[in-house]
Amino acid sequence: MTKLKTLKDLRACRCAEKEEEIRQEAIKWAKDIQEDMDNATYWDAVSYRKQEWIKHFFNLTEEDLK
Repeated sequence: MTKLKTLKDLRACRCAEKEEEIRQEAIKWAKDIQEDMDNATYWDAVSYRKQEWIKHFFNLTEEDLK
């Protein structure tokens, strides 16, 4: 089994044809988390870490999230 570290690793498995669809879904997740953090009354470290992991794994930039 291939160990996935980033989205680029998906090319080695059968998921490669869905790469762009998965990337778009990740962008949606990251935006949803950001919106939740913007509306929170406290700083949520767990949500921040989730968003950072999504951005790293899917190789997202700030421009992707606009």
